[in-house]
Parts: sequence; C-alpha cells; structure tokens
Amino acid sequence: MRSNSSNGNLAEHEDFAGKPSLANVAVLDKVVRNFVFDVFQVKIGFQQGLAEAKQPLVVIEDLARKAGDIIMGRDPAYESSPWNSSYRLGSIFRVLIPNHIKHYGDPGTGAFMWLANQAMQASSALDAGQAETEVQEKLGEVIEDFVSRLMPPR
Repeated sequence: MRSNSSNGNLAEHEDFAGKPSLANVAVLDKVVRNFVFDVFQVKIGFQQGLAEAKQPLVVIEDLARKAGDIIMGRDPAYESSPWNSSYRLGSIFRVLIPNHIKHYGDPGTGAFMWLANQAMQASSALDAGQAETEVQEKLGEVIEDFVSRLMPPR
C-alpha cells in the first residue's frame, strides 16, 4: 500500500484501494483543518466581493455538508467504520451540540456548522485586534478537541 501523506503514517490505515481511513487521527485532522481553512477563505472572498462568496452562509453550509458526509462515513472516498454513523458518532454530537444538529438535521453538518461558528468567532477576535497567537492557540484547542471527539472510543 502507498502512503498519501508526507509522514507516511496513513499507509497502515488504508485499504487496498488506497482510501484514507477515518480511524486515522491524521486523516480526521486534515479534514477538519481543511474545512476551517475553507471557511476562512469564504470570509475573505466575501470581504473582497468575490462572486462565489456572495452568499457565504450557503457556501459554508455546503462545505459543512461535505465534511459532515466524510466524518459520518457517507463519502466513498474514505474508509469508514461502524463508529462513523448517525447512531454512534452522531449521538455524540446530538448530546454536545443539540441545537445545531436539530437545526441542520444531520449530526455531521451540524457539527461542522458549529465548528464554522468557532472559526468565525476567531476571525472576529482577530478583526477586533486580539493577539494572533492567542487566537491561534484557542482555535487550535477547539480543533484538537473536535478531532478527538471524531475518534472512536478505545
């Protein structure tokens, strides 16, 4: 099997088709960090008046649905496990962020919309003049906690 990462640790968590495994924390971390980066890009695009970001909430909701589909095991490009289901991982999010789940109707989408809100709060803190290192540290902790909750219990 081949590795999809520069550090090579994905190889042991891929199936024969080379799919990244949702049992690998590095894979989940990448999905989450890419989502947060994309949310920031949407905000920047909106501020710059780019056509593709004229309705940022719609764009972010679409990003959240796609990322939610990945973590909930509905994206065939990723190798999932029974943990990546609405009745297991989804139940964790239903307890932690019930209002987001209820509003969006899907635990994966709701979880990533909650994360998008955290990213926007971090961005607003930067815009308000809060120290970048402080904002990065706080958002980093949120991301690490979010990723840890995506992993199955041991």
